[in-house]
Amino acid sequence: MEPFNNPAFFYQLFQGISEAAAVLDGQDRIITVNRRFESFYGYHRDAITGRYINDLIVPDAQAREAEAYSRIVLSGTPLSVNAIRRHADGTPLEVSISAQPIFLEGKQEALFVMYRDITDQVILLDSIDIHIWYLARPDTYGAVNDAHARFLGRSKGEIQHQPIEQPLFREGNREVFSSGTETTEERWAERADGARRLLKITKKPRFDREGRIKYVVCTARDTTEERDQENSLRLLSSMVERSADPMVRTDVNHRITYMNPAAETHFGWTTREVAGKSPAIFNAEEQAEAIQQEILETIKSGQTYQGRLRNRRKDGSTFMAHIKISPITDRQGEIIGFVDIQRDISADQEELETRDLLLKEVQHRVKNNLATVVSLLSLQATQQDDSSVTGALEDARRRIEAVLTVYESLHQNPSTETVHLPSYLEQIIQKLKESFASPLSFCFRWDEQDVIVDSSTAIALGMIVNELLTNAVKHAFPRQNQNNHTGAVEVSLETPPPGTRHLLRVSNNGDPLPDHLEPGGPGCGLGLTLVHSLAQKVRGVLSIHREEETSFSVAFPAQPPGTSQAPLRQGRS
Repeated sequence: MEPFNNPAFFYQLFQGISEAAAVLDGQDRIITVNRRFESFYGYHRDAITGRYINDLIVPDAQAREAEAYSRIVLSGTPLSVNAIRRHADGTPLEVSISAQPIFLEGKQEALFVMYRDITDQVILLDSIDIHIWYLARPDTYGAVNDAHARFLGRSKGEIQHQPIEQPLFREGNREVFSSGTETTEERWAERADGARRLLKITKKPRFDREGRIKYVVCTARDTTEERDQENSLRLLSSMVERSADPMVRTDVNHRITYMNPAAETHFGWTTREVAGKSPAIFNAEEQAEAIQQEILETIKSGQTYQGRLRNRRKDGSTFMAHIKISPITDRQGEIIGFVDIQRDISADQEELETRDLLLKEVQHRVKNNLATVVSLLSLQATQQDDSSVTGALEDARRRIEAVLTVYESLHQNPSTETVHLPSYLEQIIQKLKESFASPLSFCFRWDEQDVIVDSSTAIALGMIVNELLTNAVKHAFPRQNQNNHTGAVEVSLETPPPGTRHLLRVSNNGDPLPDHLEPGGPGCGLGLTLVHSLAQKVRGVLSIHREEETSFSVAFPAQPPGTSQAPLRQGRS
């Protein structure tokens, strides 16, 4: 036992402590420090012996706090706290302080203080968004992390070991200390910037070996966004449940995971009956397999599929449905499933078919009436002796025939609203050629691209071609010159790149148009006046070129206003 009575033994033991340690007198002056204290704080023992420790290592902001700690220990009470201390070069240090009074022969003679570096722990605590603080007493903060300090709009140094000012963070503290029971509650709190945030606050007591509460660890997690998301999901779920449209959710493999009540009622199956199956069980189309493959290719590429399909119910009955299948993605944009929204359009389809039938009947009657007018004009023209009257009647007949051709095209077209423009113009040119019985060459060129326009646009463009061809035959090639087999009239239709204009051109190599004549200008006849007016109707730009030949051009929008959409088919969007 002799070594334990040797001061050198205790000195070596003191120097070997792995934490920074100091022995202070009753006035907080340094008696001695160990080697770890020297390296940790950057002071040499000989230079600081006898000096007040608070002057050396306590930052100014923590001076009063440090004095309070000293009084506690000098009163004979051990102390364990976390605090900020200062290196010799001014760098702040996060430390855990343990202080014990030293008694000799029953009298307190000195203080033993150890400082443990907790920088790593503090960095970890400050790097998370959850508020963390502890309580040594119900109404006073111990240490706090950055998240809690930021919420209060203050620095950690201003908060740690200070009275708790915000009532929310004081409430219930005494009950936890007295009962020793962990509590959790959600409360609204006002952040330093005035924003109201929902915090989930947990207070958990920690006990010493004797079962007494040593301190209470508190955490607060901001759940505002979670609550908003829960409310949004609850609202969305309610909307889906109450929706009158059938909705089917599938997983990433396009297997059914859920059907809303409307879908269960409409199809006759319950979610349990079809869970894990492919939505192809609803498809009643003849080409169901091919359509299903197209659907899968579309939605798995991240696109939305829309179309009309004939679907099947559990009882075998079928109905027409408009379907829209969209991918569901997570926050990273990864597809996690699909939602299929359907609408029974059987009634709409029947109404549309009825409307189309009525429209076809109206068009048929208009066509017949126009044909009657054409016949009457032709008959009247044959009974006139005055050539000018005959010519006027023939012009009127040709104009009405141009309109009649549109109605004939509409009557033959499955779509009652649109016209295939190249085919229509070809018919106009052929009828004019037959009407004039002229040896002139009539030519129509187009680039084999489909140009679909509404009926009003077709009528306007058809009449433009009618007027320009009629004018060319009558004025560019007088009767005495029409036997010249080099005479030619050409109509061309050019399809532009997307977003630009179509170009309709009518040209001839006959006598040039007089320089003073401009469509819509002074001295212009009825024909050119009509051309000018009709070009404006289709929002077209009319231009004339008088070089080797006379050429009229109408540049009109690729999608003129009023163009009807083609019937919806299966496809992507």
